[in-house]
Amino acid sequence: MSWEKEFKEKELYWQEKWEQDKIFEVKFEPGKKKFYCLVMFPYPSGKIHMGHVRNYVIGDVIASYWRMKGYNVIHPIGWDAFGLPAENAAIKHNIHPEKWTKDNINNMRSQLKKLGISYNWELEIATCDPEYYKWNQWFFIALKCFYGSLYVNIEYFRRKKILQKNLRLWYSGWDN
Repeated sequence: MSWEKEFKEKELYWQEKWEQDKIFEVKFEPGKKKFYCLVMFPYPSGKIHMGHVRNYVIGDVIASYWRMKGYNVIHPIGWDAFGLPAENAAIKHNIHPEKWTKDNINNMRSQLKKLGISYNWELEIATCDPEYYKWNQWFFIALKCFYGSLYVNIEYFRRKKILQKNLRLWYSGWDN
């Protein structure tokens, strides 16, 4: 058997074992010190590249270090999927942004899992998920209630033709 084939078999074996045993899942243990390691969420506008690998491996090394020191480490991952980078990439490829984004999230998740990074995939979020962004909306509504109004230069966004659809969603009905 060639070393490449043997390597792929062993790599797949260990990745499946890690997932089956849930070794990166957070186990809340009272009395154990806690460490939260959050890395920048990738934009799901394409495939993982070496810049991603550098960022996420560094975060993984930090999470692993604290895990080996006996800390209860939360190392979540998410996708910065609500905005222009993903939307522009979808438009460029003539694909609906939702399909483009979800397909890229699935592809990038698979790539990150192959790297063996110790994310707790049970805590995965995507900023384009209504269950996520409803809390951003709630927060801004709470700010408006507390402060009486939110002053946002919407004209700037209209002139730049940026996120017009999202601005209508976010700010509709928020005027005094």
